[in-house]
Amino acid sequence: MPPQVFHQSPTAESMEDLVKAWRGRTFPVGPSRKVTFAICGEINGFNPDGSAKNGRERELPFDILANPAHYIMGRWQHLGRKLSALSKGKVVIHVANNDRNHKNLTTDVRIYIDGRFPDDKVRCSGTLNLKWCECEI
Repeated sequence: MPPQVFHQSPTAESMEDLVKAWRGRTFPVGPSRKVTFAICGEINGFNPDGSAKNGRERELPFDILANPAHYIMGRWQHLGRKLSALSKGKVVIHVANNDRNHKNLTTDVRIYIDGRFPDDKVRCSGTLNLKWCECEI
């Protein structure tokens, strides 16, 4: 899989590099679905309304978008809205690791389906240091 292209504030050039890497980040899952990975801060290549920056939304298609983050990406008032918008008619999975070694910071998993963070459909379990979720899509 292609490496991470950028981590914040993407330029037009870095968005072009993400477009080039996108196909190599897409894998079949089951008989009819595909998952695409936006690595960590590459989620910043999308606006809060779910559109891709620099008009790249047609060049960054996905069915299921997985966003593994090796850094805690808080600010849920912004990130949650963006993930919700990206999931309209699709699925977005965001996983953030606790890399700060602080007792109040934990790993988090969020699954958005068709614009919602559906607590009734997503089953999560875990401990203070580890969390996992599952749902049917």
